[in-house]
Amino acid sequence: MRGVRRTETLLAICVALTPRYLRAVREEQWRADLRDGPGLGISPSSLIFGAICSSVTARFHELLYRGSMLLSRFTKGDNMKLALGMVGAAAVLMGGAIAGIQASTNTEKVAAPPSMGDASHPECYDAAKMNDPNDFCYQTIGPWNSRLLSDDEVRSVVSLDQMISAGHPTDQIQRYYPEYQPVTK
Repeated sequence: MRGVRRTETLLAICVALTPRYLRAVREEQWRADLRDGPGLGISPSSLIFGAICSSVTARFHELLYRGSMLLSRFTKGDNMKLALGMVGAAAVLMGGAIAGIQASTNTEKVAAPPSMGDASHPECYDAAKMNDPNDFCYQTIGPWNSRLLSDDEVRSVVSLDQMISAGHPTDQIQRYYPEYQPVTK
């Protein structure tokens, strides 16, 4: 019973999507196909899928036809000024959007320091991602590494307590604070 209701619902959707002048003919054809198709070895789901494709295609072709008719009305006589005005306004809006995007986009390349080639994490030293809190490397190895600070600069930015509370490994903490010895219990 449930499958029949679903088939009827989908068929009703297909009929609704079909252009008005084709609805009665298509509905009759699809109902006959659903009635006789399973006896010929065609599944109802295949028939419904075909009906969906057919109705969407018919609707698409109708919209294309309506669009071409509308365009032909604009290009005749008095409506030509309106059509050219709309095209001009669209061009000005598009140009403004492009100029705004270009103006807001920073195209200046950030010069990478010579110490950029750290072999342990070369992917983490992308100059374009420096100081980006959303960057994976910034989140995992800390802002001091993503900014390529020297060891002295790291010590001035991040205290020993901050490194310990952030859970950084002992060897990384000892790189910046060599006197650090973890407390073992």
